[in-house]
Amino acid sequence: MESSTRRLLGWLLGCWLTGALLALDAPLLLINTSVSVHPATNRVSSAVYSFALSAFNDGTMNDELSFSVSDTEPYSHFAYGYLTTPDGVTTVGSVYWNVPDTGDVNTNAINDFMEVQIGATNVNSEGSITFDDGMSVTRGTIETVWNRFAGSTAGVVKIHLKIPDLAFDQSFSNGFEIYDYAGILTYVPTLEGADASVNLTRVGGVETIRGPLQLIRTNANELGFTTNHWTNTIAGTNYQLLLNSSDAIGVSITRGALNRYLGLVAFDNGLPTLPIDQQYQIAWVQISDPNDINHNGIADLSDDALFPQPTGAQLGIALSGTTLSLTITPSPGQTLVIEASPSLTDAAWKQIQEIPPSTNSQTLSFPFPTNTMLFYRAR
Repeated sequence: MESSTRRLLGWLLGCWLTGALLALDAPLLLINTSVSVHPATNRVSSAVYSFALSAFNDGTMNDELSFSVSDTEPYSHFAYGYLTTPDGVTTVGSVYWNVPDTGDVNTNAINDFMEVQIGATNVNSEGSITFDDGMSVTRGTIETVWNRFAGSTAGVVKIHLKIPDLAFDQSFSNGFEIYDYAGILTYVPTLEGADASVNLTRVGGVETIRGPLQLIRTNANELGFTTNHWTNTIAGTNYQLLLNSSDAIGVSITRGALNRYLGLVAFDNGLPTLPIDQQYQIAWVQISDPNDINHNGIADLSDDALFPQPTGAQLGIALSGTTLSLTITPSPGQTLVIEASPSLTDAAWKQIQEIPPSTNSQTLSFPFPTNTMLFYRAR
């Protein structure tokens, strides 16, 4: 017997002895794609200007520079910019802005800029701002320099905002923050996918995220998921996170090199410290699964081979009221003969139907025998 088969049988034996499938662990990263950019002021003599960002244009402030799903703007992120002049007037514009792409030195398919453990030093990016009051359109440019120490969730971005039509040329030093969570996915493989739970802690913080995750196997390289409620515990208070699907980002995670699974997930509220729906919604999820019990190169999280499908002919039986139903699935290219007998001796079997070669299941129905015992077989 091949060693991989012995390992699989050993695992299945352990599952049988314990009465349940053995749970497996895999490292999990959850990295929010939004950046929290905090308000800042700039004083010119006695005049004070301020600049703030939000995902909302109705005056609700949440500091979010969110992942952009625009098909027309060549920038990675979007926000509404709130520019307040010394006279107290606030003008709201649409901001499209590139969050820096600083590479992937740890080859985990995540932009290093979004990882707390990797710092950013004097990293440049650019963007645009547009003010449209319905009568005229005014455009400006954004040039930024980002700095953040490795291991710190917070840094400073220097924003140079230029609006030529308004003769506006100011710089702001805004604090910013990123949100990463790391921990363990604990899962039990199932015929359809995996029943799992997540246990995450914010990198550089104390928040925890816990909850169930049901994964649905599409194939060995793709997993879908269903809606789940997770709990984010902050200072003893529980917040609900709703994991859901989004047409804009897809509803699956994909297995790549080294059995790393990567995909985008969406939350109803991904930053529950602010009780606002539809904010900080999109996050990268990465699962690095080291489990490969049968050593076939496919992680157990999506390995169809853990649950091999029957390859021979199959015969099923069911009773509904006084009707007996036989469900027959032939092997490809095989003709099946269905026989019945009141006893198990060979001479007693009589043919009742022949099933021609087919890949589809067929169902035969008979009155349930009330005065005798009948056996059925397919050959």
